[in-house]
Amino acid sequence: MEKYLTGMKRKAERDGDNETNVSRPHRLLFLFLVGGVTPSELRLIRKVVSTHKPGTQVLVLSTRLLRPTDVPELLFTTQRLVPDIGV
Repeated sequence: MEKYLTGMKRKAERDGDNETNVSRPHRLLFLFLVGGVTPSELRLIRKVVSTHKPGTQVLVLSTRLLRPTDVPELLFTTQRLVPDIGV
């Protein structure tokens, strides 16, 4: 086993992957938003994460990219206020 580890160390040194080149792990935050997200909400997410967790990458996934005019329509359309009771 020691021979194997020594060989790996030599390969790492040859490739330039020594311990001084090792960087800290990357932080990655996944957000999945059901129902959609607006561009202003995306900007707010970016601002909050960069303020509180600098160096964190954010991947935002959503079911839909909403326009600002979509929000009132989705909230107040009469079809969405009718309960679906299967009758």
